Amino acid sequence: MTTPQDESNSESPVDPIDGAEQRLPKTDWQDRWMDELLMAARPSIHEDADHELRIQKLLATLDAPTHRSIEPSQHDLSSDRQRPLATSLLPRRRWAKWVTLTLASSIILMLFFVFQQSQTMRQALAVVQKSLQAADEIVPRHYAVTTTFVDRQSQTLRSVACDLYVCGGRQYALRHPALVGTGDLWIGRNGDSTWVVPARGPVRVGDETALHRWLEGNQDLTTPYLHVSSLLQRLSRGYRLQEQSIGVAALEWSTVVTDKYVVSPEFESRLSQCRRISGTRIDPQNTQNPEQIELWCDRETGMALRVVAIWDPQANLRGRRSLVIDFVASVDVSPEWFEHSGHYQGRRLILNFD
Repeated sequence: MTTPQDESNSESPVDPIDGAEQRLPKTDWQDRWMDELLMAARPSIHEDADHELRIQKLLATLDAPTHRSIEPSQHDLSSDRQRPLATSLLPRRRWAKWVTLTLASSIILMLFFVFQQSQTMRQALAVVQKSLQAADEIVPRHYAVTTTFVDRQSQTLRSVACDLYVCGGRQYALRHPALVGTGDLWIGRNGDSTWVVPARGPVRVGDETALHRWLEGNQDLTTPYLHVSSLLQRLSRGYRLQEQSIGVAALEWSTVVTDKYVVSPEFESRLSQCRRISGTRIDPQNTQNPEQIELWCDRETGMALRVVAIWDPQANLRGRRSLVIDFVASVDVSPEWFEHSGHYQGRRLILNFD
């Protein structure tokens, strides 16, 4: 006979697993459940192969630098072949660097030299211009002029002494030995017109252009410059100027003796205190102009105390060699001294140059 309890048990059969789970301890049941989850999430055999292949590729990539260093690629071989060429070009690059540096230094030095020369020329020109301003002062001054030239007939060196009187830049009177015979030739300007008074014969008058044409036809006139200003103006144009120390240069021309004047020790001492400007002709073809002009002027006033012109006697047709103009003294002369009437007595025939 069955009891009610037996009937209830037969109506609800128990699952073996569930029964086992019900019989397992709690911790064992949890571990089993985790194992089943892991089995469900485990990749297939093909996925394992793919995963293994990816791992091998990764390892091959990590080992690639080591393999490349053992077996160099074509690019590495070409780089190695270029390395000795780069090494051989290194000295050339250093040489080019030094050449560039040397050229740059030379250019800088050249520019500095040009700047210094330009500055020196400007300073020297300022001295000449100051001397020109002093020559324009309305103060009568007496200069001794000595011209040295090669005589065309005897081929010997000759000197001719003249006297030059100036008053400002537009008045002068030059005494020159007579071209023919005895006596003196006077050439001058009164400020407006020029004139020539020979030892004998008519007086010639006219403008500056007519006078120069007349002078060109009289080759025996030894000085081409009739005024200190004329020579100073020539020096200020067409000459490379430079200030020089006096040194012994002042003594070189002090031995010049005219028929009336001897360079005095006082004048020599005054020259030693001057400023000396030297000018060299820029155009070598213009041989009729002096090859060199030198000016000695007072440091304070700028007045020309000595002007020297030097020619190449082989280059100019008239055989001129040098012209020396030395200051003698300030003089007190009448305005008539710069007129043609102040240099002859009696009556003279007056003609135009033309």
